[in-house]
Order: sequence, then C-alpha cells, then structure tokens
Amino acid sequence: MVQAQELVSLRVMQEIDRQAITSNNAKRGIVTLLQRRSFQAIEIGHVAVRNICLEVETFVKKCGKPKMLDAIKMPPSELYKHVEDISQYELVKALQIRRKIPRRKALSALEEKVICILTESGYVLKDRVPGIAEGLIDNCDDKK
Repeated sequence: MVQAQELVSLRVMQEIDRQAITSNNAKRGIVTLLQRRSFQAIEIGHVAVRNICLEVETFVKKCGKPKMLDAIKMPPSELYKHVEDISQYELVKALQIRRKIPRRKALSALEEKVICILTESGYVLKDRVPGIAEGLIDNCDDKK
C-alpha cells in the first residue's frame, strides 16, 4: 500500500511538473509574441517619424529662410569687463532678491545705471536702440 501511495504521489508530481513546463512554455511564447509585436510597432513608428522629418525638411527648403548665423554679434569682451566693474556687487545683490517684482525693479535700475555710465564714457552710442527687428517677409506661396 505504501508503494501504491508513493507511485500515485510520484505520478501526481510528474503531472504537476508537466503542466508547469507547458504553462512556462505558453508564457514564454506569449512574451515572445508581445516582444515581436512591440518591435514591429516601434519599427512602424520609426518609419512614420522618418517620413514626417523628410516632409518637414522639404517644407523648410521650399518656404523657410536660411539661418542667419552671422546676424548675431556678441559685444566685445572689453565691454563685459566694463559692465562687470560697474555692477558686479549690485548685480549679485539684485539677483538674491527672492520676490519677482522687487528683483525686476532692482535689475532695471541697475541696467539704467550701467547704460548711463557707459554712454557717458562713450562706450555705447545713444541713438542706437538694441532689439529692433526688421519686418519679416514670408517666402512661402500658399498656391499649389
């Protein structure tokens, strides 16, 4: 009788192992299928994004303006030294103000002071106003 019980428990254990292996194989197959579908979705998305980028590039070539890299001119380093000499400690103090409006007022006052000192010294021309933009011209034709 003991042998019969051992034989039954051995067969039950074998059946459980077989079902576990089958279950693991099924899970592995599902995971593999999901990975393949994910890779396919990524590949389709990549192709779509590449096509969109190509269309944007052709649109920019047709309607866009060339980059104006030479339009941005940095002030001379000598001017940086003068501004630093004039406002170094006051600028640090103004930037340490926590509230936005008082900080903005302090920076504006400091800016006026620096511009006043520089124009009196002859470093900056008074009649030249920085930041004036010329009118933009649209080269893109909407007609097809």
